[in-house]
Amino acid sequence: MEAERDRRTVFACQIHPRVDEKDIFDFFSQCGKVRDVQLIRDAKTSKSKGLAYVEFHDQASVALALAFSGQLLGGYPISVQVTQSEKNRAAAAAAAAATMDSAMRLYVSGLAPDVAKDDLEPIFGAFGDLEFIELKKDIDSSGCRGGYVQFAKGSEAMEALQNLNGLSLLGQNITLSQVDIMGIAASGGGHVDPNASTLNIPGLSTTALDEGHGGMQMSANSRLMLMQRLQASAPVAGQLNLPPMPMMNAMQAMVTQMPKPLTSQFCQLKNMFDPSKESGKTWEKEIRDDVKDECSKFGRVLHCAVDKKSLGHVYLKFEGIHAAQKAVAALNGRWFAQKQIVASYVTREYYDQRYPESKLAR
Repeated sequence: MEAERDRRTVFACQIHPRVDEKDIFDFFSQCGKVRDVQLIRDAKTSKSKGLAYVEFHDQASVALALAFSGQLLGGYPISVQVTQSEKNRAAAAAAAAATMDSAMRLYVSGLAPDVAKDDLEPIFGAFGDLEFIELKKDIDSSGCRGGYVQFAKGSEAMEALQNLNGLSLLGQNITLSQVDIMGIAASGGGHVDPNASTLNIPGLSTTALDEGHGGMQMSANSRLMLMQRLQASAPVAGQLNLPPMPMMNAMQAMVTQMPKPLTSQFCQLKNMFDPSKESGKTWEKEIRDDVKDECSKFGRVLHCAVDKKSLGHVYLKFEGIHAAQKAVAALNGRWFAQKQIVASYVTREYYDQRYPESKLAR
């Protein structure tokens, strides 16, 4: 049952804080009938964290929703991805069943200086149980800082890594990487290499290697040799010229690519009018003619429609994608009748379903 629900659900991120559940519901209703929207909010302030799960009634709606990645929601582009929790857990179990049940630590870089633990807990906690979050005090040359997030289960950490990498948080795009949590008791302090690969070995103690904690930093060669012995891999052929580890190959294969932003010859313009303030019998035609004339300078307009029951939505079908791209680039953010226009693309399926007569427009 849970696996079936995952196949009908998409994960949306980089959602503007002003966007609420109703906005998300209306936005994704263009792709099909929405069953549920779960917008992740801060437990204390109830403010949106910019992440949401959208469940559809029909699995076929997921493909349409993925095509909406890059579309504007609330005036800002969002990212839409498939939820792969079941797939990730299965792949992780096949690749490294033992390690996936152990704790895993992620290094988060690119954090804005004013980000706090309370900001990260609901975002990462949505993927599983957290053991701790530790933020570094130092600010790097780019004005950002880093921190560590440790999950109780590696499979949940991998899911967070795939879904949150590149997420925009307080104006900064964060980057996630795996780091070692294995430590050998020793005096002195060490520093974790953020680019190190993860190794979780049941039965060995785990100690923090970042500032303020004990632990010995292992060289890359020593770590790889130890991994070979523990995984019964091929003998060491050379210091760093080792064959790729099967576990790492499986993990790398699990990293998903972001869907490409949607572009099409079909456009939607929002905030073009206020239906409560329009009067007369021909106001719809007047707006349609004005928009069509204005947009004809970008390319041939094959179809134009005004949604009288909406909050100022006008739909356009251009002869080609290039004309639509020029229109969206020129009109998005432009002011018209004291209203700021929001221009975006819609899919052919959505446009044809809404205006079947447009299929005959050539």
